[in-house]
Amino acid sequence: MTDISNFMHLGISPAALFSTYQTDPLSHLLAVKACAELENYDTLELLLPDDESIRKKEIEIIKAHGKRLNYNAPAQTQVEGPFDPASPDKNIRQNARDFIKRHVGYALEGDAGLFMMTGCADRGEKDRGEVMARFEDHFFTCAAYCKENGLAVVLEPLERDRFKKIVLGPTRECADFIIKMQKSGLTNAHLMIDTAHLPLMGETFADALSHTLKASMAHLHLGDAVLGDENSPYYGHTHPPVEIQGGVFDTEYLKEVLKSLFDAGYLDKSGAKKANVSFEMSPYPGVSPELSAQVAYEKLKFALNSII
Repeated sequence: MTDISNFMHLGISPAALFSTYQTDPLSHLLAVKACAELENYDTLELLLPDDESIRKKEIEIIKAHGKRLNYNAPAQTQVEGPFDPASPDKNIRQNARDFIKRHVGYALEGDAGLFMMTGCADRGEKDRGEVMARFEDHFFTCAAYCKENGLAVVLEPLERDRFKKIVLGPTRECADFIIKMQKSGLTNAHLMIDTAHLPLMGETFADALSHTLKASMAHLHLGDAVLGDENSPYYGHTHPPVEIQGGVFDTEYLKEVLKSLFDAGYLDKSGAKKANVSFEMSPYPGVSPELSAQVAYEKLKFALNSII
């Protein structure tokens, strides 16, 4: 049997896997600890808390278990409010930059390999040009700060027209955006794909991959999506686990995704380089977070061994 670890750094998101993750600092710590103890995952994807003692303890746990860290930028920058990168108020825009830079500092404390950002709130077609201009300035400033500190930045495309309603946006536009940033000197800027968001964006994996590769693909999120049943608790932007009832993601699709990534060179059959791949998923219904993570791992292993 082929070992997944020969080809990828496999990650898991405590925020998605544990519903208690964001309730209080102690619950945050316990979720991180539980994920750090998962044997088949070598990477955790999270953001660290402002509480210094909790933050240091989480970093200690992550390193003690030999795990890698990929850092999620705070979701507060995805909505209008006090940390909106595209606010008409320059003071709020500065708050957003300072907010991100603080978390870049936390990422550096934890020796993170990637710092993952998204676009900001879309305000409709009429104001999109101004919003994009402000966000571009925000991204450039934050990514340049990351570059100064040796940290790679990865942009995650999210749906613009419904659910999250983020200005970036279609994968093609995200790719153009990252290429523009790279030409401006941000050689640390990359793009990623999230299979849970592609159906919400009305995109196929093949199209998203072709655009992402042009902009330097640095990460992949694996997750499902439910679109056909609005009464489902997993409808829309909920990050359900792969092969959930009513979802669009099954084992055959997972095989196709992996094969495409090998053919494109993102996954290396020789094992000479390892790609970043993570599950961003909630637990299966009636199943513990830990067992859900194991089930997802087994599905990935089965799919991988079916095509190698």
